[in-house]
Amino acid sequence: MELTYADAELATPSADEGPLTFTASSTRLNRHGFQLRTDGWQLDNYQANPVVLWMHDSWQPPIGRATALNKGDRISAEVTFDREDELAVKLESKYWRGFLSAVSVGLGFIDAAGARLDVWRMTDEDIRDKAFYDLREISAVSVPADPAAVIQNRLAAVLGPRMAGLFGEQEHGSAFAGELRTAVRAELDRLGLSITEPDAPRGVAEDAARMVREAFDLKGTS
Repeated sequence: MELTYADAELATPSADEGPLTFTASSTRLNRHGFQLRTDGWQLDNYQANPVVLWMHDSWQPPIGRATALNKGDRISAEVTFDREDELAVKLESKYWRGFLSAVSVGLGFIDAAGARLDVWRMTDEDIRDKAFYDLREISAVSVPADPAAVIQNRLAAVLGPRMAGLFGEQEHGSAFAGELRTAVRAELDRLGLSITEPDAPRGVAEDAARMVREAFDLKGTS
């Protein structure tokens, strides 16, 4: 049996021009009523043919490719969209602009030797504890099945990964305060965000700048 289900949402993009990173599978109970354990995934076959589809439609050419990684607590997917494909460009834009968030995995249930399993005869507990999962494809989809597979870093989706990294440096004390503030101001300038006009009309950019001012105690100063 082969199963496809939407079970993930957008995580932190690595760069504006690079791949988008998703959680492709978590260990939480999905909307189909069962769980998948992380150490049950078999990724080798997918790595040899790392296709990304739209809504599991294998009759159409792929819209991208992905690198699937076992992170221990989740399966991660770094997705690169085909920018010579009109649909792929449209879908990637929707991810960046927040109109799409989810991906989905297509998988087959197998035993430890790779033989196909009749999942209909298995209990939910056996699927979780005894089966293995052959990753066949990853799809861009509208609705996820795994409620726990959500955006991992909402700040990066708003400000970009570089700014999110600066927040991380502040949190973990890996940079001196003066150097950090200089880096923050430079990144705000690059993003076109204002930190010197706290009374400017509100919008996405100003909301982002407000978060930065509060987090780094910039007080609207230059």
